[in-house]
Amino acid sequence: MFAKGLREDTGFGDGSDTAEGITRLIINSLEKKLTARLDVHEAAIVQVLREVMQILNPPPPAPEPPHRRIGFHQSQSTPTSDF
Repeated sequence: MFAKGLREDTGFGDGSDTAEGITRLIINSLEKKLTARLDVHEAAIVQVLREVMQILNPPPPAPEPPHRRIGFHQSQSTPTSDF
């Protein structure tokens, strides 16, 4: 009588807790696997989005070199001849 009452109080009497426990373990295991997969996929998506952002926002172009002047010009550094 005492053992029967102890089983009923603790919930070990009908075996349903064991099935629930196994179900919880399986669900926790699957959840861990899916979370790990999700983390891998999330990292890949972040990397792809960074690459896309670099394509959409390229660095500014290099400054253009100064244009050459058209025509005949005397440079300031050449000495003038005294004829």
